[in-house]
Amino acid sequence: MPHQLTRGGILESFSARALLFYLTLALVVIIAGGYLYTYITTPFVRFDDYGISLLAKVPMTGYKETFHEEPKGRSAFLDVGLPSSVAMEEAQATIVAAMADLHKRRPDVDVITVTAYYDFNFGQGPYFSLGTATWGINGQPAPVVHTRDKSNYKVSFNWRVTLPTIDERTLAESQLKARQEASSKQK
Repeated sequence: MPHQLTRGGILESFSARALLFYLTLALVVIIAGGYLYTYITTPFVRFDDYGISLLAKVPMTGYKETFHEEPKGRSAFLDVGLPSSVAMEEAQATIVAAMADLHKRRPDVDVITVTAYYDFNFGQGPYFSLGTATWGINGQPAPVVHTRDKSNYKVSFNWRVTLPTIDERTLAESQLKARQEASSKQK
């Protein structure tokens, strides 16, 4: 009677099981790789995409951040002090740059709300604020839900004070200078 191990009984079943194992392993690797590829290629947040040139930002005179943990996500609140001569474009660029800096340091934050103040009333409460900006789903502060894909996130501004644009400020400064020169020539 021939030996069972050499005639194929166990060897055939072992090779079939090995083949099935390796095919299953390959399928799992392909499926996991697809999920990993989707996770890695999900677009990251680019704050330059909000139509605001970050080159116009100005140095902040004050900065304070707090975090609030919720069951489904994390929100951040920033208080930002701005110079009293700030223009609209500069304020927006500074706020978006502060949001981008915070998100770069803390990518787990899902909603960012910034309250802007003039430097002389920094942190005195919302009554004294210039306005707020919110980075969230469609520019809304709630609900806070953690998602990696933040492609539908927007920055929305809600200004309490009408700030001049850079062009309006430059025009006003040149008119003031012209009046001062004219009054000095009359004397």
